[in-house]
Amino acid sequence: MIDLGPLLALGVLVVRPGLLMTTAPVFGTFLPVQVRIGLTVLLAIMTAPVVQLPHIENLAVLTVVLVREATIGLAL
Repeated sequence: MIDLGPLLALGVLVVRPGLLMTTAPVFGTFLPVQVRIGLTVLLAIMTAPVVQLPHIENLAVLTVVLVREATIGLAL
């Protein structure tokens, strides 16, 4: 069986910089979509070793973690 843990962690980590890229006026108007997507993935990969994610056991924990990441991304 394939372990999807690292892919799930990257997916969760993409939420924070993704919302930052979509809500920040500097990134929203001057950069093409492909560049914003690339920067989002690059930021997620760079922060992966630093950010501690809780162990995601079920869908409720995943939802709470995603809401937390989205709130942080919107606050930045």
